[in-house]
Amino acid sequence: MPYFISLIAVALYSPVFAEDREKEEKLYNRAHSLIDNYSGDSGRLKEAHILALKIKKINKNSEYAYVLIGRITYKSGYINYSNYTQESLVEAKIHFSKAISLNPRFYDAYIYGAYPYIFSKDYPAAKKMLAKAEKLRPDSEKVDIVYSEIALKEKNYDEVIRRCKSAISKSSDRKTLYEAHEALSKAYRKIKKYKLAEQSYLMLIKLEPKSSWAKINYSNFLSKYKQEHDKAIEVAEQALEIMDFGMGHHILSEANYRKAVQLMRNRKYPEAGKYFKDSLKHNPSSANSHYGLGMSLYYVGHYEKNKSIILKAEKSLSTALEIDPKHKQAKAQLANVRKLIKAINE
Repeated sequence: MPYFISLIAVALYSPVFAEDREKEEKLYNRAHSLIDNYSGDSGRLKEAHILALKIKKINKNSEYAYVLIGRITYKSGYINYSNYTQESLVEAKIHFSKAISLNPRFYDAYIYGAYPYIFSKDYPAAKKMLAKAEKLRPDSEKVDIVYSEIALKEKNYDEVIRRCKSAISKSSDRKTLYEAHEALSKAYRKIKKYKLAEQSYLMLIKLEPKSSWAKINYSNFLSKYKQEHDKAIEVAEQALEIMDFGMGHHILSEANYRKAVQLMRNRKYPEAGKYFKDSLKHNPSSANSHYGLGMSLYYVGHYEKNKSIILKAEKSLSTALEIDPKHKQAKAQLANVRKLIKAINE
């Protein structure tokens, strides 16, 4: 093609290409926002997928579309905790690989492409993806965050702390700070630096005051690791006021249970009974709480020589054993209570 004709072609087609590219970027950013804010609502992923398909209509070889579809694919395969279906992870890797082949310098393809390898527990491959992302953006706080996620799984807590502190020093973005402090809270907790862990839990609540998860995780920390059960109960109740959710009830039940056990050790049986009952309000199928309630009633009934209270103790212990037939303590104590009832009747 003659040089002057080539120039005309560029003049004719470059503005069109630039306009299409701008459309792709806008759709990409909208879809990313939906995925970033996904918390189990499949509607968000469907909407993001529609946007990805719109990008493909504009440009069937768009790296943007493949990164989005890769993210949507593995998120759709979520099971629980860090578990995903193997099929979704394998398919997601293919989409990210395609994005990289289309644009080897596309940072997002590497940073998000690391996740299917993390969830497959292929940490060396995930680190290779991150190394390429870091080469493209040496000062990326997102790279630090994802490295810290891998370090947590590898139980390399010093590396978690180093990476999170690095991310915090680079960014004032709320999401970045939240992710960094979330990882820090776990790392400090694991190495039993509870004061530092608590600072991170409190920072999470400060960053997201309406987050029920931030509060319920703090509640669990207070009760399980610091034995501050009263405060844990208060924070868990605040979390449930924001959102009524199963894990919130479970952790509040546990905090009440631990408070009751503490009172039992101090021989405060009537007070303990109250907390066992509160525990069962939030988790009626807890064999341990039924057992604890039965024992608190037994001690009160035995002390007061009150047969009706001892019969209630028998019922609670029976319920504990029905829920968990292997509960050795419930089985043994139920036998003792029944012997006492038999003696009273005789």
